[in-house]
Amino acid sequence: MATFGFKKAADDIEEPVLLPEDWYEAEIKDEPQVVPNNTLKELAGEGASEEIIDKVLRENPKAGYNLKVNLNIVSDDEMFNGRFFSVYLPFPNDYDEDRYDGIGQKVYDAKLQRIIQFAEAFGGDVDGENVTILPGLNGKVYVVQQMAPGRDSLSNSVDLFSGFKPVEED
Repeated sequence: MATFGFKKAADDIEEPVLLPEDWYEAEIKDEPQVVPNNTLKELAGEGASEEIIDKVLRENPKAGYNLKVNLNIVSDDEMFNGRFFSVYLPFPNDYDEDRYDGIGQKVYDAKLQRIIQFAEAFGGDVDGENVTILPGLNGKVYVVQQMAPGRDSLSNSVDLFSGFKPVEED
């Protein structure tokens, strides 16, 4: 039997302190990546061929990719500074050009518009068909408190529906 000693008793463990719901400055931590969304992973499976992925994308409008951007909160408050969030922005695919969302906009355009809004708010570059988002850029995100998936406790997340703002904007 192994017994381990600690500086605190189990009853003395402090619960996490959530960020209050508000706008926070955030810094892009590393290079953004295009990753499959959960629906594409579930339907195509791990290591699927290009043919299978293409079939899933064509037949299921919910399958696709996300632009994953890792962010760290920038704050003078040490309890909040460095908090980590991943933002998943829907990434357009070829089939989105023929699909429309609930307000009559092409799905491709709606997804591209959200990425451009993020890039511009964080000081990225939009030049014709090219959007550049780099590590180290800063912008503002709205952080909310909500029930954590699969748990009975609140956690923080970035509210994508609030959009994004440049640091200088209040």
